[in-house]
Amino acid sequence: MSLSQRELEVLGRAVEPVLELSGLAPRAFALTGASEPVEVTGLAVTPNHFRVYRTPPLLGRELSPADGVPGAEPVALLGYRLWRDRFGADSGVIGRRLDLFVAAAIPMAAGAFTGRPHTVVGVLPPGYRPFGSEVEVLTPLVADPDDPNFVNLSELYAVGRRRADVTRADVALALRRASSEAAELRATAEALAADPVGPLGPALVGDQRRTLLVAFGAALLILLIAGANVVNLLLVRLRQRQREMAIRRAVGATGADLVRQLVTEAAVLSGAASLLGVALALLLARFVAVSLPEVLGTTRVGIVGAPLAVTLVVAVLATFGCGLIPALALGRAPAIEGFASRRAAGVSRAESRISQLLVVAEIALAMLVTYGALAIGLSLVRLTRVDLGFAPADVLTVRVAPAAGRYRDPEVRRGLVNGALEEARALPGVRSAGAVHFLPIADGGPSVGFRRSLDDGEERRFASYRVVTPGYLEAMRIPVRRGRAIDERDRAGAEPVGLVNEALAAQLWPGAPAVGQRLYRASGQPFFTVVGVVADVRQFQLATPPEPEMYLPLEQTAWASAMTLVIRHDGASGPLEAALRRIVRSLDAEVPITRVAPMEAIVRASLAEDRALTVTFAVFAGLALGLGAIGVFAVASAAVAATRSEIGVRIALGASSWRIAGRELGRAGRLAGLGLGVGLLGAVAASRLVSGLLYRVDALEPWVAAVVALVLLLVVGLAVALPVARAVRVDPTRALAADG
Repeated sequence: MSLSQRELEVLGRAVEPVLELSGLAPRAFALTGASEPVEVTGLAVTPNHFRVYRTPPLLGRELSPADGVPGAEPVALLGYRLWRDRFGADSGVIGRRLDLFVAAAIPMAAGAFTGRPHTVVGVLPPGYRPFGSEVEVLTPLVADPDDPNFVNLSELYAVGRRRADVTRADVALALRRASSEAAELRATAEALAADPVGPLGPALVGDQRRTLLVAFGAALLILLIAGANVVNLLLVRLRQRQREMAIRRAVGATGADLVRQLVTEAAVLSGAASLLGVALALLLARFVAVSLPEVLGTTRVGIVGAPLAVTLVVAVLATFGCGLIPALALGRAPAIEGFASRRAAGVSRAESRISQLLVVAEIALAMLVTYGALAIGLSLVRLTRVDLGFAPADVLTVRVAPAAGRYRDPEVRRGLVNGALEEARALPGVRSAGAVHFLPIADGGPSVGFRRSLDDGEERRFASYRVVTPGYLEAMRIPVRRGRAIDERDRAGAEPVGLVNEALAAQLWPGAPAVGQRLYRASGQPFFTVVGVVADVRQFQLATPPEPEMYLPLEQTAWASAMTLVIRHDGASGPLEAALRRIVRSLDAEVPITRVAPMEAIVRASLAEDRALTVTFAVFAGLALGLGAIGVFAVASAAVAATRSEIGVRIALGASSWRIAGRELGRAGRLAGLGLGVGLLGAVAASRLVSGLLYRVDALEPWVAAVVALVLLLVVGLAVALPVARAVRVDPTRALAADG
């Protein structure tokens, strides 16, 4: 959960004996100067950040306590990539003053952050990615108790390092004590005590950790299916080599000799397959890097040492497994039977038991993977149909970051945004236009602390918030349920007003009208009067339910800078995009335009990871079905070949081909039914484990299970029908003679 600077300060003192806390606040910065102005991502951190992370800068110095004092000279450390790409990896950048200004849409008092150049004091190492994200600029977090946002704004994330000989239980105890000793920390400390600061490793992977584990599990299942297939195929090949093995044993070869031979043969196959697999992996890595940039971001994709080593170990283990299992089956058959008949009854019984178990396992694993693929696909379909609370079609967004020194005055900043909107509304095809500081789905956003009343017993509450201009709700088609929207009346100097969404209204005033109610800041100062209730909007992710939220008018907010223009239009967005760029450049050529994108594209991009996971599992499901079909076909072919004389006798005695085919299909059906049952149980268990990846998909979706079962039965039926159809067309006399 996010904290205010006041909460971080109090909490840090409370847990200081067991834990050192560092605060981090996401930031965006406008970098202007010689070349095109750009917006860069960054963090504002407490001065002890490097001590907690134990990651020294590549060049220059760390932050010092003096850097976090109000009024201190603004300093910054550059990210490695920014230093390399924009400054040519020049070590002389240390000490240079950059036109680097806060561009994040966060309300801040003028001072150490806003509107002043920063002096570069260091360069971050190339592997520096707190919480797994790229950092291009890092600045000190200025703790200013005179700034009202010191108490009100909850924008900080805390990272703690346990002190020597301190356990997680000690941390939880310290947090509980903090909750009892500091009333303002009760909710925060209790929430953290339930799940105290844990290892940073999982946090670096973030929400993708479960996705990666699920993908790894699916790949492991495919490996097991492939392994079972190889064993089955080797057993079939062993049947064909029965006489060869019998001769080898007759002339003195021991069981160990035959085992070594079979394992060696399996190793040759495994080695060739491993080389081919590495080559395919290189091609796949290249394909993923080119095809999925929105999912990977700055992550580099390639074949690295650790995964390759694990793959080779798995290949070695698979080699021994695939070689030993047929050898064990061979070891149970007396040598003389290899000469007696091609049927080799002893080996056939052992082979049959092993093969049937492997077939059941293959069908169960294929059921598990295919069910998972359909469940994930169903989740994606339901996500695309979720009610966003706004209409993204025909909406173009343009994000600007007026953060230069001349925009210290809030009126000047507002003038830029309002001027751009006024000219945009006059463009042909524009229906409506407005602006917001954190765009839904794309930008996330902080929360603000407030109180419903000034009663002593009233606890502090939190809600997400958006600063908007008149026309924003109309452009996004966010319905106003009660009261009115923000309009031209809500100017600076007028009574402070705001909107609340339905979730916040229901939380604060259940069963009572929200319009006309007053809210107060966490410090006790008046906040605003509610003039309208709007529909809930999914601001963060499509799968995240709407949260309690408020909307404040830009004219009544001393805003730091970055705003997104939201333009609803008719027709193509290309000409409009060029016109909007010209409008912003005509107002100020130094203002970074950091994002121009249709709202529909932003929504689609938010589903990139879900689509990638769906495609991945679809490929896995195809592999599972294909490998399963090969395995069933191999076993069915071997079984039919072993009973060819029996089939010939039955045909000679008048049995119909359909009856014989039905008998063989019935045998396969029993194995398939057992495999489907086991696989369904596994799918239900796995669905519970990966429920965090699924949206509105139950652990057991009956129609999904039915579709998967039907598909697998068809695959099994076709795999069995082909060898049976061949067998029943053979002349009975030839079948009897060949078997003899």
